[in-house]
Amino acid sequence: HVVVFLSALIQAGYHLYQGWFRCLIVFFLFLFFSSYYQKNKRLTPVILAHFYVDAFSLIMVKAFSSFAGIQKG
Repeated sequence: HVVVFLSALIQAGYHLYQGWFRCLIVFFLFLFFSSYYQKNKRLTPVILAHFYVDAFSLIMVKAFSSFAGIQKG
């Protein structure tokens, strides 16, 4: 279980630029992904889940920025 924890910690470290709160959320998400992979040895569902989380986040950022009248590039 140490490997799962370290993997999630390293992956969450890539997201420190998003702030500590977001990094903590990402840590628990990666902890889940890493645990799933360790148990099932299936990488495709983890990759797809990561894609869906990123796509959903991007859609929400775009939706709320246009809702709030924020215009970006």
